[in-house]
Amino acid sequence: MGEGDSMSDDDIDVTPDAPEVGEQPEEEKKKKRRVLPLLLAIVLICGGLGGIGYGVYAFWPKSAPTGIVDMEGNIVVPDDPDATSSAFLEAADMVTDIGGEGFIIASVGLNVPLGSVNDVYGVMDPPNFTSAFLIRNRGVGLDNASQGTVYIIAHSTRFGTAPGNLLQSNEHSLVKEGDMIQVNGLNYRVTGWQTSPQDQLGNVQELWANTPGMLVFITCVLRNDREAPTDNLIITGQLVS
Repeated sequence: MGEGDSMSDDDIDVTPDAPEVGEQPEEEKKKKRRVLPLLLAIVLICGGLGGIGYGVYAFWPKSAPTGIVDMEGNIVVPDDPDATSSAFLEAADMVTDIGGEGFIIASVGLNVPLGSVNDVYGVMDPPNFTSAFLIRNRGVGLDNASQGTVYIIAHSTRFGTAPGNLLQSNEHSLVKEGDMIQVNGLNYRVTGWQTSPQDQLGNVQELWANTPGMLVFITCVLRNDREAPTDNLIITGQLVS
């Protein structure tokens, strides 16, 4: 896909037992209950009730370019205007780059800015396809990384290049046990990786125990047949310095 081509956009959602921020309008609640096609997915919004998880909407190009691009400069066009502008997104308080050294996995050549986002009503919406994002209101912040789990998410895409694409091949992780992950100067050693069906992520209890010094990175598994993903890729690490 060349520069100027359109590709689909997606929002990352979390299940309703996540900490809430603000008051969500009823019309927004109804909108988020719709089952839409998945492009990048961790858990369907309707499939993670009662557990912790993430999901993704897919928005197909129908409108003018928005200025959102992937890592190769391909334009991302959301089908739904609320995907990029709404009271919900204001509550999410998305920051595309919080400064610092960024999110780096040298073994796979990944070096991207680190942003941050709130989990709002069980929904997270990473604002771009070029950064990794710290979840502010899950686990702990980077200043307290030794005391709990740091959660990071990023997009993958079938139709371009996003951070999650660089971490996988043939539905397997390219990041291996013992590799190092840097999160704004904090050094984590990878302890393993696994995949989980989208609607089962909340049941992987060890990911949500807020374990001291733990890192959890989540994106989607890109299928070899280029169909909509059905599994999550989860990479875990332990703080070493």
